[in-house]
Amino acid sequence: MIKINKTYTTFTKDFHVGSLAFIIELKEHGSEEKPETLAMTASSYSLVIIKTMDDKDVFDQVKPLVALLRELQKLNPLTKVLLYTNGIIKPIGFTGIKNVELIVNVLGKESDIDYSSRINEKVFGWLDKMGAKFIFKVRTDEEFDDVNYVISSILLKKSSVYIDIQTYNFDATLLKTYVKGYNVFVEFSGEWNIEKTD
Repeated sequence: MIKINKTYTTFTKDFHVGSLAFIIELKEHGSEEKPETLAMTASSYSLVIIKTMDDKDVFDQVKPLVALLRELQKLNPLTKVLLYTNGIIKPIGFTGIKNVELIVNVLGKESDIDYSSRINEKVFGWLDKMGAKFIFKVRTDEEFDDVNYVISSILLKKSSVYIDIQTYNFDATLLKTYVKGYNVFVEFSGEWNIEKTD
């Protein structure tokens, strides 16, 4: 059984902006669902997003998650899945699953969490080989320097790095992002006002 907070349908706000997606929010103490049942519902969508709503990682529920992904792949091999992770846990049994895009929300230096608790270099290396996208929030120059340190020590591909600029000095940080060869993370911040009209 996989534990979920809720499921819903909406348009995406970051990667694949504007695409209609089926969202699955996992939660450690959520309601239990059979992976097969959830896969049946999700298989009618071309895009599925799986994320957590607590401080846990999606891979804390790796066995039922893998069962869900394998069943979904069997029911509709064209469904693309975006999995949001913090990149701390390497999933076991995850290889061989297709059409999964891994999005790593990296905790920055400003989070006051020590380096080894927020950056697992072996897992980041594995995620990079799997084609993951790494989102680094940058609020200060010191955090930008930390991003450079992480990327150079793990040898992450620059093409997989996205800088989420959250500083008052946007233009200077944007220039540094450009010079380093990173991507800029862009997110739609409005609301999708969906109204049914007759």
